Amino acid sequence: MWVDSKFEVPAAAGRPVVLRAFALGRPAGDGPFVVHSRRTIRVRHTPIGDHPVILEITVTRYRSTGSGKVMAAPTPDLAPGHRLTRQLAALVQRLAVSDSVSTVAKRVGLNSRIVRQLATPVRRGFIANYVTEAPIWLAIDEVHDGHKKYAVLTDARAGTVIDILHNAEKSTVAAAIRRLLNCERIEAIVTDLFESYLSATAEALAGVRHVADRWHIQKLSHAAFNEERAAIFSAPPSEGDRLGVLLRQAAHLVDKPPDKLEGAEAQIVELLLTHHPRLKVAYQLEKDFFALYAIASRRTAERHFDKWTSRIPPEMDATFGKFARTCNANREAIFSYWDVRYDLTDGKVKTCTTSAAENANKKIKALLQQGFATFTMLRQTVLLRLGPHSADEVVRIAKTPRNGAAAPVIEAVAPCTALPQPPATLFAPGELAPEPLRAERPTALGPRPRRSAGPVENQLSLLPSLTLPAVGMRRATPACRAEGGP
Repeated sequence: MWVDSKFEVPAAAGRPVVLRAFALGRPAGDGPFVVHSRRTIRVRHTPIGDHPVILEITVTRYRSTGSGKVMAAPTPDLAPGHRLTRQLAALVQRLAVSDSVSTVAKRVGLNSRIVRQLATPVRRGFIANYVTEAPIWLAIDEVHDGHKKYAVLTDARAGTVIDILHNAEKSTVAAAIRRLLNCERIEAIVTDLFESYLSATAEALAGVRHVADRWHIQKLSHAAFNEERAAIFSAPPSEGDRLGVLLRQAAHLVDKPPDKLEGAEAQIVELLLTHHPRLKVAYQLEKDFFALYAIASRRTAERHFDKWTSRIPPEMDATFGKFARTCNANREAIFSYWDVRYDLTDGKVKTCTTSAAENANKKIKALLQQGFATFTMLRQTVLLRLGPHSADEVVRIAKTPRNGAAAPVIEAVAPCTALPQPPATLFAPGELAPEPLRAERPTALGPRPRRSAGPVENQLSLLPSLTLPAVGMRRATPACRAEGGP
């Protein structure tokens, strides 16, 4: 396709830029052909800044002298089924990978219906053919929408979502892990102490190191402290204990870390712990357990934990004692935290936690606020926006036949040829259309016919690819100008 290189961009924002264009090509079928007529079509092209671009393409229609059929010059630069160029259609399909339909429509200046028609096949093909590489550290967590629980598989290093599952059952999680490519790459799996995750990882990845997430373990310790505090303050204060009544109103201060207490808060907390000796013991047990994760080596951490367990009083067996038995039952997973880590370039140490999964869960919860009719639509949105694949990789996966599904992805072509003067593509009706001149590259038209004996001025290149530069252009003939040509 030839596009006029001379155009003006309107000063007002949003005003369209109109470009002249001519379809260069030869109609399919046996010649010779005579020019029947010509028509002009208007199609949308990639925008220039905030200005939409409209191509006014002049298409010559030819009539075969043998069969009498009328055929137009081919326009392979146009997207099939749409009045768009392939470049714009391919741009829309890539933008719709991470942005909503309405956002893309406003950005390129198209109707939302057209954007949805272009984006839906890519999205569906991506989900039907979805497969991804197994990460080195795999984090498994769940997210709730108020009614259901969805298991989320995350790359604990990169922070990208590997997959989201319709439930958190053992069989579902194990099957999702097996679908990952190159599962032997996985060096560690980090989860909480949910039994379904423990069983699924042991079944699907036997022998891979399992790490219990630090934050979830500390959360269990804080839950034990909250049970003790609730038991202490559930009893009414003794008669005349005005100080105890006032201190009850400041019981929330014990939740703050000691280094975060401001002003007189540290004195109030000290007075509260002195007034309730049992609360002071529970408070000290919680803080001592939190200090466990500040220790550098695993052996020292295990000794610290054993000493901490021996200091639990018998009256707290239902709270901290139960928590200590849970830790001992999962001792290897908890202390594997000190074995799975690596050094960063800035000198810091990266530990294996579900922090990346928790961050992804916050984004998924924000997406859940939009509402999704089906789980497939939710999974599609999560993987497109939070997944590990770029827009080009999503399109490649969508058009790769896997499971018998392949999306009709529109391939972009090379930019249209911009030349200083238009080719002589317009002829008087009934005039014999010239045969193509010899091109440097082979064409897909089979044996090349002989050149016609027409005037040299009417010879032009009718190459099969509309993006190739025209060969043998000449000035327009008087007959061409008489018909309104350039």
